[in-house]
This record gives sequence, C-alpha cells and structure tokens, in this order.
Amino acid sequence: MFVLFVPWILLILLATTIILLFTKKRKYSTVTLLSIVILNFWSESIPPRLWSINKVSTRQGVSLLCFNIDGNKDDAGKRMPEVAELLLSIDSDVVFLSEFSEVDRNILDECLTEVYPFSTYIWNLGHCFYSKYPLSPQQILVGNDGVVGIYSTSLAIGNDTVFLYGCHLASNNYTENDDYLLPEDIVDYQSLRTYLKDIDLASQKRKMEAAVLRNDMKEKTKVIVMGDMNDVGGAPVIKVLEAAGLKDAWWEGGVGYGATIHKPLPYRIDHILFSKDFCLQRVRVVDNKRLSDHDAIYAYVGFE
Repeated sequence: MFVLFVPWILLILLATTIILLFTKKRKYSTVTLLSIVILNFWSESIPPRLWSINKVSTRQGVSLLCFNIDGNKDDAGKRMPEVAELLLSIDSDVVFLSEFSEVDRNILDECLTEVYPFSTYIWNLGHCFYSKYPLSPQQILVGNDGVVGIYSTSLAIGNDTVFLYGCHLASNNYTENDDYLLPEDIVDYQSLRTYLKDIDLASQKRKMEAAVLRNDMKEKTKVIVMGDMNDVGGAPVIKVLEAAGLKDAWWEGGVGYGATIHKPLPYRIDHILFSKDFCLQRVRVVDNKRLSDHDAIYAYVGFE
C-alpha cells in the first residue's frame, strides 16, 4: 500500500528541497534530493530521462496496445464506434481490451475485422485480443485459489511465436464481500478503514496473480504481458514480474509520470512488460479522447 503514496511523498520532498535551496541549507537539501532519487528508483515512478525512446529500426517487431475501455455502461454501445476509430488510428499489431460486453464486442468486431482479422476472447468475461497476426485460442490462468485475471494466447509472426498475457488484475475497489467501494463512498472512519484494508487485500491478491503468471511463463521465450494491473510501478505485482525477467516498457523508455487513470488521483496502473528477447523501440500513453476512464498505453518492441 505504501507505494501508492510514493508519488505524493516525492512531490513533498521536491518542494522541501526547493525551499531548502532557497534558504541556503544545502546539506539538508542534498539529503532530501538523495531521498528523492532513491525512492524514485525503488518505486519506478518517473523514468530518469528527459525524452522518451523513439528508435527507428528495420528489425522485425510487434506493436502493442492495451486499453481498458470502461464498457458495461449504459452508453458503452454508443462509444464503441469511436473506440474502434481510435484503435484504427493507432494501428498497432496487437490490441488487448478489457471491460466490455458482448454487445460492445459485436460492434467492435464489425468495425475492426478488416484490419484485425484475428481475435480471441472468452464469453462473458469482457476481455479480448485483436491481432493482425494469427492467434491461438485464449486461455484463463488458474491458481490454487481459482481463476485469476490473466488471459493467455500466442501470436505467430513468421517463424516466431510470441506468448501474450492480457491482464485485468484484482481491483482495489472490491471488498471481501464483492461490494464495490469507491473513494467517494468514504464518509466516516469505518468506511476509510474498510477501504484501506481492501487495498491491502487486493494488493496481496494481485501478488498471487503475478505468481501464477510467473509460473506459467517459465521456460518460455518472447513473452509480453500487458493490461490493467490495477497497481503502480514498484508495487509487489510489478516487482514479481520484473524478478522473473520482464521489463516495464514505461520505466525503460517513457518520460514523465505517465498516468493512465486520473481519478480519484493520477496513477499509472496500465502496463506493458516484455522479456529480454525484445528491444524496446517506442512507448507512449494514448489519450482516451474521453471514451474511457483509462488512457491506453502503446509500445513497439523489436526482436533481439
């Protein structure tokens, strides 16, 4: 849970550093500045670069987009043609979408089939891969405690097979009783206590889901993991995946904070991670054009 407070701690430390510099307390400002550097690297909050990676390469690669489209809402069907238009304008090779209904999927299929002839989905779960390349049937990863929010498929690009994992991990907003508790529902100490407890429980569940993913991708090469992780850089779920050999595209090549949600506070909870078999060429956050509560994240990775 602590990692959720890190961006705001960094802001406080930065403001403190500036004040200390103006008051000529250089020793203290050095300490706070060093604290910022250490905490930022530990949390992987803001990549230490002034511009994003944007390499031009002739090597074989694949472009990726993950987008939580905030479907299952009354106006979702009306938004789907615009969502499809946005996806087509980005023109990535592979798209992973989460949170949409069967009706929404039918609209998207009609709009996207010409450009994305391959798709794979599991009925009633609201998650789908669209691809310009052939895909294997989608599978749900299952852990000791049952189904987890990870969906696997594989992508055939020439003689190469890329293993894809689409994620929509446990949300902080669900309580133990599967009630949906939002920040605006916090009205007293008891509801705040419940909300913070649920964040901790959800974090533990996401860590378990990451462990299931780590075990499934053992012995595999050319692995890509993407989707709505419901957690930030430096969180246990990301650390588990990085310890398994994956790299976070935004930390490796992005610039700035890179938030993908903005309410109730801005956080980067949508991620694309890739194995050492790839070299990151480009990464960026794609504005949602008011079509979702999430921004999308795009990356292009070349084969090493």
